[in-house]
Amino acid sequence: MFSWLPFVAGAGLADGVFTPGQQSSPVARNLVLITIDTLRADHVGAYGYARAQTPALDELARTGVRFDRA
Repeated sequence: MFSWLPFVAGAGLADGVFTPGQQSSPVARNLVLITIDTLRADHVGAYGYARAQTPALDELARTGVRFDRA
């Protein structure tokens, strides 16, 4: 089974987002994109696996943005 897990972790990504026609410049944001193609999504706690041993990925998914389908 081929699957990959996309996580995006960032500081305040939802507030102050630049939109077309806005007068002020967009504010710089920190962004980390993590993709893993050798780990099954059904073996990660953030995706519902009860016996997962992925605490760092689970924390990133909880505090950042987690995509179910990408």
